[in-house]
Amino acid sequence: MKKRILICLMMLLSLCLVFGMVACSDEAGTTETQGDTGAVTEGITNGETEDQPADTTETPVDTSADTSADTTADTSADTTDAPADTTGDNVGETSAETSADTEAETEEPPYVLDFNALPADQLKGMFANPNQTTVDVATDDDGEQYVVLTTSVDNASDPFVAFNVANFIKKAELKTMRDVRKYDYLLLKVRQVGCSSGSFDLYYWTGSTAGATPGMNIMEGFDVSEDGWQYILFDMSNANGWEGKPNGFRFDYMMTAVAKGETFHIAEVQFLVTAESYYKSFDLDLNDKGVAIKDEAKDKVEELMSSIKTPDTAFDDYTKENATDEDASLKMWFDHMYTRAPQSGATPTDKVTYQIQLAKNETEGCQFVLSPESDVTGLKVYVTDFKNANGDTLKTDLHWGYYFKVNGEYIIDPLPPVTYEKNQAMIDWCNGGNAASETIPVFQKYDGFDIKGGESQSFIIKATTTK
Repeated sequence: MKKRILICLMMLLSLCLVFGMVACSDEAGTTETQGDTGAVTEGITNGETEDQPADTTETPVDTSADTSADTTADTSADTTDAPADTTGDNVGETSAETSADTEAETEEPPYVLDFNALPADQLKGMFANPNQTTVDVATDDDGEQYVVLTTSVDNASDPFVAFNVANFIKKAELKTMRDVRKYDYLLLKVRQVGCSSGSFDLYYWTGSTAGATPGMNIMEGFDVSEDGWQYILFDMSNANGWEGKPNGFRFDYMMTAVAKGETFHIAEVQFLVTAESYYKSFDLDLNDKGVAIKDEAKDKVEELMSSIKTPDTAFDDYTKENATDEDASLKMWFDHMYTRAPQSGATPTDKVTYQIQLAKNETEGCQFVLSPESDVTGLKVYVTDFKNANGDTLKTDLHWGYYFKVNGEYIIDPLPPVTYEKNQAMIDWCNGGNAASETIPVFQKYDGFDIKGGESQSFIIKATTTK
């Protein structure tokens, strides 16, 4: 009897030890791995089966199964939940955010020479060797500093000033620029006040170059009719000698100037890696696909356009008139502004007249072309002001079509004004103050122009109405 009681007590003690250790394992947390639980159970089983293999083996096995199942279920549930969330909604967001962050980090920001970075006296000291120019520093209503360049003589032939870029970077404590080659574009924030020439010639010296050098310059135009701030963008991707640390610029802010007191402001210089940076400065996205137009909107546009009727005028029954000394070999015809008749090989049409339609306070125009069969010299062309049916005068302007080579043929782009006087504006235009920012020969010769046989010369007539 005593022996049976002793065996029962030993069994109860064994069970208490097993359940006690399982309870401790549960309290320690359900994140115990299945391998750890198995190791604990195996230790208990091996220790107890020496004396009681039949009974103690059953108990640890059951306990191991329960513990393994509970622990595995808990661990599996916890582990599975985390990936489920990660691979669900959060993964798309995380991926997008990571991609956006990576793009933001990898995109090279502009390198900015902000003229507010130095006190006015120090900023002025960055400019040296002015030619026909005075230099000053001013502040606008918003407290923004800018440099003021003003012509100091009448009929200035070459106003300019040098800007010490390396010293500016040092004084402004900017990050050292190792090589300008990574920047394909230069952007200047400028404003003109009464400038007679719209051409800006930028000389640059980088690397071992210490001053203005012929061939290390680039020219661009600016709008002399704009009185607010504007930007001049220089494409430096193929600029000669554009490499190494930036040392300085020479701002030839006008090719020539008619009068003393013509003023040019510069507020900022930016080095841009890509052209996209230029557009982003205006909050423009080159990836925008535009706006989808609904079908009903398209139908409304077509309805409105189809309701416009061309008025009956003398244009409708016009017949060509011959001049007293008509030259049958010199063809003349009209065309729309958007048509670009090539310099060589243009085929004359039968459009011997053209009707310009325009609203009040608007400028519209048309093109006419001259094509001789053989060489002609000393030609002159004029246009008189137009008058409407009420006798009102419409201002008219006449422009040359200057030819540029595009895709293997010469077509017009800049439109210099036709003039037969040696006025300063025309000289400035031919010296670079034009849409192409190039030096253009004075091909009018002031005493007439020539056209080679088989070639053409285009002209533009512009008419302007009042309010």
